[in-house]
Amino acid sequence: MLLYAKDRLYRNAATFSAAAALAGSAVGGITSMLSTVFVQRAQVLAQRIAEQKSKLQRLYGDFIDEASVQNHDIVDPLRSFSESCRAELRDLSFHSSV
Repeated sequence: MLLYAKDRLYRNAATFSAAAALAGSAVGGITSMLSTVFVQRAQVLAQRIAEQKSKLQRLYGDFIDEASVQNHDIVDPLRSFSESCRAELRDLSFHSSV
C-alpha cells in the first residue's frame, strides 16, 4: 500500500510539473503577443502624429508663400485662405483626439 501511494505521488508531481511548464509557456507567449501589439500601436500613433505635423508644416508654408506673394489689398484674398487653414486645423485636431 505504501509503495502504491509513493508511485501515485510521483505521478502527480510529474503531472503538476508538466502542467506548470505548459502554463508558464502560455503566459510567456501571451505576454510576448501583448507587448508586440502595444509596440505596434505606439509606432502607428507616432507615425500618425508625424504625418499630421508634416501636413501642418506644409499648410503653414503655403500660407506664408501666399502671404508673401500678395502685395496689394492683402486682407480680402487671404481671409478665405486663412479660414480654410483654420478649418483644416480644426479637422486635424478632431481626428487626433479620436
